[in-house]
Amino acid sequence: MPNSTQLRSAARFLQDARGNVAVIFGLACLTLTTGAGIAVDFSRGAHQQTALASAVDAAALAVASSGQTDQTVLEQLAADYIEKNFPDLKYPGSDIDLDIEITDNLVRLTARQVMPTTILRTVNIETMDLQAFAEVTRRASGLEVVLVLDNTGSMNSGGKLASLKTAATELTNILFGDSTVSSAVKVGVVPFSASVNVGPQYTSATWLDHTGLNPISHLHFSDATKHNSWAWLQLANMDWNGCVEQRKAGATIDYDVDDTTPTTGTPDTLFPIYFAPDEPTNSNNASSKSGWGSGFPNSYLSDWRSNESVSSTTKSNTSLSDRQRRHQKYEGTSPTGAGPAYQCKIGPITPLTGTKQTVLDAIDDMIADGGTNIASGVGWGLRVLSPTVPFTEGTAYNDEDWNKVMIVMTDGENDWGSALTNMNNSYYGGYGYTSQSLTRLGISFISNRDAVYNARTAVACDKVKAASGDPEKPIVVYTITFGSLASGAGSLMQACATDPEKYFHAPSNADLQTVFTDIATQISDLYLSQ
Repeated sequence: MPNSTQLRSAARFLQDARGNVAVIFGLACLTLTTGAGIAVDFSRGAHQQTALASAVDAAALAVASSGQTDQTVLEQLAADYIEKNFPDLKYPGSDIDLDIEITDNLVRLTARQVMPTTILRTVNIETMDLQAFAEVTRRASGLEVVLVLDNTGSMNSGGKLASLKTAATELTNILFGDSTVSSAVKVGVVPFSASVNVGPQYTSATWLDHTGLNPISHLHFSDATKHNSWAWLQLANMDWNGCVEQRKAGATIDYDVDDTTPTTGTPDTLFPIYFAPDEPTNSNNASSKSGWGSGFPNSYLSDWRSNESVSSTTKSNTSLSDRQRRHQKYEGTSPTGAGPAYQCKIGPITPLTGTKQTVLDAIDDMIADGGTNIASGVGWGLRVLSPTVPFTEGTAYNDEDWNKVMIVMTDGENDWGSALTNMNNSYYGGYGYTSQSLTRLGISFISNRDAVYNARTAVACDKVKAASGDPEKPIVVYTITFGSLASGAGSLMQACATDPEKYFHAPSNADLQTVFTDIATQISDLYLSQ
């Protein structure tokens, strides 16, 4: 048996062994704790670093587009922008330190932040140093954007128009940032339906056909001295609302969608005033006449004024075409309904402007009405971006300090409307009636009305993409289809875009807002060099 001395020695050994295990276990726990702390805090740090980098990118864009030059003002602008748009970035007692450097057209923004740790504090690592950097080309280089937006009657359904207004507003806010007036960002708005509204303030503009020089202006009148602008002036209770019709197209000309400068020396280049004629009423034996067909959708006056001395026999014997072309019925009379603005009761074009609120007001004032004529919208989008008449707010195409972008949105396919069996053959729109196609489009007979619109839209898109004359610096075209539509519209709009990546489809209202935001971000990122 072991003696007492041996037992005491064994006890001391066991005590020593237990002590060694405790030390080893303690060191292992410390290592595990430190490792966990590193994992947790480094994960937090990586998340914070990503958020800080996004904030710095956005703040740098805001600074670059502000037009300000004072260093102190710019630093405060950046700090305010981050605090407003990224409120979760800051920790109590840990401010973000910003440095801004401006050289030539570059803005360099560096942000530093000390992030408090959590578990790493147990090993005396109390903070982590974070840093983010962004370099942005200062927007003195300039950006011109025109929004060509579908304002057709179908946009009245399903909250579409409201969604479009929200999406376009968000895009405008992104482009302008915190600036209310920018010298480097200009935005224009072109609502379109069956045609476009340039605005009634241009009633005396020399590029409009106010005197009947353009042959298109005479198509509705049997008296060759009468024309669209004259007819508007005869009405007692209605003034011209600003809508215009397409100029002539043909085998060798594309005046309807191109940017040819209007001159009186070439009357076909003047823009005709939009005037949907009064169509025959169902009276004086009208419905019994050949060609009455399915009737006339836009009759807003009596075919004869009440004080005209015309016999009942003459009225009954007058053809439907002659009834429609009588100029006397407009003199001093008061139209009902849409009248001569039929299918074009939309808001006016807003030329390029650096005033943010002007753009927001134009978007908010949009009205949905009429059929779909995408060619009209694209053609006028080009004229808004162009430096030449009718709108001259655009910079020269060869100005290296400016970039031009067009965004086209439609919720459906081109639509001239259903075929009618009367002498007009169609509803009235920006290209008039299909019965007038030889004069307006150089086409003697139209069997597929919408195919004609599609063809003119394709030409319009090609004109836009070739307008600058410099393949290295073209107008960049983004296109959007919205809602449920046939594949033909998607193909047309994809072909219209600068490249397939710049075509988007938004099936729902929420998708539309996402698409507009994505495009605004892409446009902004054109200036993000790092």
